[in-house]
Amino acid sequence: NLANTFLGYQSGNSNTTGASNTAIGFKALFNNTVGYSNTAIGVNALQGNTSVYWNIAIGEEALNSNTGNHNVAIGTKALFSNTIGNNNTALGTNADVTVNNLSNATAIGYNAKVSASNSLVLGGTVADAVKVGIGTTAPSALLTVAEDTADVTNGIAQFTNSVFFPVGQEYNFLIVGESANPSQSALFGY
Repeated sequence: NLANTFLGYQSGNSNTTGASNTAIGFKALFNNTVGYSNTAIGVNALQGNTSVYWNIAIGEEALNSNTGNHNVAIGTKALFSNTIGNNNTALGTNADVTVNNLSNATAIGYNAKVSASNSLVLGGTVADAVKVGIGTTAPSALLTVAEDTADVTNGIAQFTNSVFFPVGQEYNFLIVGESANPSQSALFGY
């Protein structure tokens, strides 16, 4: 018993001994022969998969050319270009990798592209660029960190023990050092 579920014209068409797969949609998991524990939902989702495992593709042509393992793609053409990369994640229409053989790469948002392993990209670029907000529903800059009502004693953000931004002030620089006092720290910016 292979415990597969194939629903849709030619979904799982080439499966021989692949087990525990779910394919829903026209040609979903079409080329899979021995791959196992894959989930493909959408037209041509995981279509190129032949022998790999533990991938999730939800959306038309998501992970279409994939031959890597442990990838998650949610959105139309998400991780469409991923061929041999492993442990990659794309959430959003056209969220993708720009080079092959990446690992632990994540692209989140419409047209977000990641080009380095062990990296996270939020949003696309140029016309598709986004602003990121932490503690706000309306970010005003590429990164807006707003004061949280939780225990904030010395500022709105602190990265490691050396970078500090006082509450209620906007800066075009970054302070690095033991103190927010520029005379005791390094100051970068304008």
